[in-house]
Amino acid sequence: MKAIIIFVILISLLVVTGSIVYYYYYERPISKSMTEKETLNIYAVHNNYKIETDYEIYISNFDYLYSNGTTSTFGAITERVPKNQSIIVINKNLKNQNFYREIKEINTKNSGPFRVEFNLVEPGILEVKHNGSLINNDIILNLKSTGFITNVAFCTKWSRHIIRVETDDVEISKPAEYSLYDKCFYTNKTLNNGYDSINLKYKALSPLDASDYINLVIFDNYGVFNKTSEYEYNINY
Repeated sequence: MKAIIIFVILISLLVVTGSIVYYYYYERPISKSMTEKETLNIYAVHNNYKIETDYEIYISNFDYLYSNGTTSTFGAITERVPKNQSIIVINKNLKNQNFYREIKEINTKNSGPFRVEFNLVEPGILEVKHNGSLINNDIILNLKSTGFITNVAFCTKWSRHIIRVETDDVEISKPAEYSLYDKCFYTNKTLNNGYDSINLKYKALSPLDASDYINLVIFDNYGVFNKTSEYEYNINY
């Protein structure tokens, strides 16, 4: 009986000792790093002028919204952020603003102060024309931008004789606003007063006729999110 009691006491001591070691070597440093702070200065610029726009600060890859605020036209906004952390800062448009989203990443393992400067850009104008036809099943969409267009994506839907549209681009989940389209794709293209193209082919269930078409909506975004503008385009038989 004494041997059992001694064994239980030893196991209990080991558990308590292990918990103490784990706290001091793992949990305590994390808690301590979250209380130690570094200075982060944030401002936004558009056309060489400081402007007001919203921002959000996240810790550890968008896992935790740490803080948010609005930049100033008079100078940097100062935030105090945890030391030894991966910090992400993004801009958020105010009402009537239409800037691309920027993501700034900093690591506060080094000594601060740290600075985030958003150089904000509005989307340009996109023009679309195409070569080829549905009859030949060889369609090239020609893109032309006036100004800056980035992260081009598109969604497409088609008529009853077409069973699918194919492209070299990466298929993505349909954004909610394009749920009525059949497929969506991400091209990773960026145009700055420049040109690019998208190749399309289709698979048909039967020969096409005058009722057939492929409809597209081409939009620029960041990732698949933060839609800023779109361009609708129809390819008819």
